[in-house]
This record gives sequence, structure tokens and C-alpha cells, in this order.
Amino acid sequence: MKKAIALRELRQFSDFLDRAIRIPGTSQGIGLDPLIGLIPGGGDLLGAVLAGYIVFRSFQLGLPKKLLLIMTYNIVIDTVLGTVPIFGDLFDVLWKANVKNVDILESYLMDSEEEDITNINNYSDGDFRGKGCLIFTAVLFSILILILVLIIILAITG
Repeated sequence: MKKAIALRELRQFSDFLDRAIRIPGTSQGIGLDPLIGLIPGGGDLLGAVLAGYIVFRSFQLGLPKKLLLIMTYNIVIDTVLGTVPIFGDLFDVLWKANVKNVDILESYLMDSEEEDITNINNYSDGDFRGKGCLIFTAVLFSILILILVLIIILAITG
């Protein structure tokens, strides 16, 4: 049961990072990761640190080294290509390394048969309600304000 709970929490975390808010008129969602990637000089690195938490927890849950390397590769691709202006930001929205990594973990745990985790599948749709959505909105708003302030400072200092 502990693995099912950990998987559910990691699924919620990955959805928060990659697809918490649906982009109107599309089937795509956007989360915190692509937004913090907009912060110049370190946003993508911060996103990699957050993504690293999923890899760390997967290690604790017994994921084999080969799969941990694949997860790390997903993060490296996300981070490196995310640093490219404009293209990187669009790539970050579409790549969704965190969701991919939790999918890898979920697939491994379902195949390992150590524990029945099938009851957590309903958490994979990125459905946020209540305090989680409020917190995400507050963080999103704060980041957007920070980006706006940085742009204004850069414009003033020339």
C-alpha cells in the first residue's frame, strides 16, 4: 500500500509540474515546470531539481538503474532543450518529462506484482481541486509577477 500511496503522490506532483491547467482549445496542459523555465538564468535548472525529486523517490521505491537512467535522460533533454529561447519554452510544454517519468515508475510497479497499485489509476488525469489548485494558482501568479518585475528591471537598466 505504501508504494501505491507514493505513486499517487508522485503522479499528483508530476501533473502539478507538467499539466495542471488545461490550455483552452487544446488537449494540452501546462504546469509549473514550463513556467519556471521562463525565468532567465536558472529557471530550467530549478525545474530539473524539482524533476529530480521524482527520480530520487523512484530510486527509493526500488526502480532498476536502467529505468532511473532513462528518467534522468528525460530530465536532461527537458533541461538542455528548455534553455533554448522560445523553442525551449514550447518544447517544455510538450515534452512533459515528469509525466513520462511517473509513467515509467507506474509501469514498473504494475509489472513487479509486489503490490496492487491498480486502484490509483484515477489520479493520472491531472484533476486538481481545492487547496492544491489554489496553491498552484498562487505560485503561478507569483512567478508571473517575478518575471514581469525582471523584464521591467532589464528594460530600465537597458
